[in-house]
Amino acid sequence: MKNCMNFFVLAVFVLFLRTLQANESERTRPEPRSRRYNRFQNESRTARPQPRRRTEPFLPDISAGELNMSSHHYKGKNGEINYCQAVKNRSGSKKTSLVLVLHGKSGCGNDNKRQLTSPAVKPLLDYIRTHSENAVIIVPQCPENQDWVRGGKNSPLSIVLELIKKKCSEFHIEPHQVYITGVSMGGGACYSMMIRQPDLFSRAIVVSSGGRTEDAARLKGDFYIVHGENDRLIPPAKAQAMSNAIQKNPENRVQFILLPGKDHVQACKTAYSEECFQWLFRK
Repeated sequence: MKNCMNFFVLAVFVLFLRTLQANESERTRPEPRSRRYNRFQNESRTARPQPRRRTEPFLPDISAGELNMSSHHYKGKNGEINYCQAVKNRSGSKKTSLVLVLHGKSGCGNDNKRQLTSPAVKPLLDYIRTHSENAVIIVPQCPENQDWVRGGKNSPLSIVLELIKKKCSEFHIEPHQVYITGVSMGGGACYSMMIRQPDLFSRAIVVSSGGRTEDAARLKGDFYIVHGENDRLIPPAKAQAMSNAIQKNPENRVQFILLPGKDHVQACKTAYSEECFQWLFRK
């Protein structure tokens, strides 16, 4: 009986040792390749930084003072918004034009400064100074984490429309002398603004933007549309389709310019040429 008990204890001990060896072997055995790959993929997804929204400006930071512009804040019935303004050459018998500049996504903020990095602002001011154009330039800033159009009645664009009507009254500007320009997100906002107020804006320069062709029938005026041939963000075919749709109204005049070899940002930087502003301020 005693021998049986000893044998039983020995057997249990041997089984315990074998279990320990098996566990140790499992821990040291190389992980299957497929499992290692899947684990690596999961770890990579976890560690990979989230994509950041593009916020770098088109041009270096610049202040309103450096551009001889003044900073303002407008509060209307639909809300409030920051904007910068320049009033140039308002003398003599020449009529005054108003130009509204709508920046792209990179200009959003609350500093009343970042919108001035739009590639439209400095070339426009330089042209006005060189050619002694009588003009009022308004450059509003879309608030951070918003875009121009969303929000319906309380959208930034609705507030801007209030502001422009106020400026037209203040400076005695006739509707056919009110122009608009925008890049990327601001280009699409140009179309939206002209649909909302079809009898206010007579000319538009739209750069690196697509637009909704189903809305084209509601647009009227003269359009100067510029797009990069290699734009991957907004395919040039989309801008061309918008141009074609606008031209279906025989009263509209459209000039479509495709910039060879230019991408989305490059087109924005090079669109505002001497020829572009001659078109805008032509008599």
